[in-house]
Amino acid sequence: MTPTVRRLLACLAVLLICPPTIGVLFAQSYGPSDLPLGQQPHGHLHALLERTIFQLDVLSLDLCFDSTTAAAIGSAVEEPAGDDDARDEVARLAMGAHRALGVIEFRRDVSLDQFLDGIAEDHDRAVRVGLLADSTRNALRTDLREWYGFLETRGIRDGDRIAYRFAPDRVRTTYLGVEGQTHLDRIARGSQRRASVLGAYFAPGASLREGLIDSVMKVREPRDGPARCSALSAAWETGSP
Repeated sequence: MTPTVRRLLACLAVLLICPPTIGVLFAQSYGPSDLPLGQQPHGHLHALLERTIFQLDVLSLDLCFDSTTAAAIGSAVEEPAGDDDARDEVARLAMGAHRALGVIEFRRDVSLDQFLDGIAEDHDRAVRVGLLADSTRNALRTDLREWYGFLETRGIRDGDRIAYRFAPDRVRTTYLGVEGQTHLDRIARGSQRRASVLGAYFAPGASLREGLIDSVMKVREPRDGPARCSALSAAWETGSP
């Protein structure tokens, strides 16, 4: 285990479920220096998830970070350290971001069970490396089925989106259907709850981890990250996509 991985594990405490509350606009908690997100080099990470035998895209994930986090990720990428250490450091910094916006867009129809099974697999990986407690994983399996119960009959449709707006002490989750209806909008308070979402993206072996890290470590040509994050921020930061 590298020193960076040991630091990563030490920095993230055992994750607990925090009760959700509704109705506070996330944008109101931003400071002037935090907006807009993802405008600096290395401030935007992107990945596609392929989960079919035909390697068809199931969903995409965009992450837009505050300027301090973006600068730290840039330093990690540019340092002449070993590739594994640099990748671990990018993951650590992303999980500990001061503020971030994450947007999932589904590219295919998906059932509720397929959706929850994918989440469970990444939670299992997080448990194996000590980022998630067994009790938290078990609680999430129950709670997520309740929160996303509207998908039991509706299912996830091509074009549906989920936005996660991360502040230091909370995460707001909004599920917007392709037809324009908001099906879920809740705020979970506590740094542990927001870390459980980011941890599922960046735990070793997580389904989106390598693609997200590759998007800042292997792509050297000019990218459209700032424009993409500007569009996402305009849509989601007001709380009214």
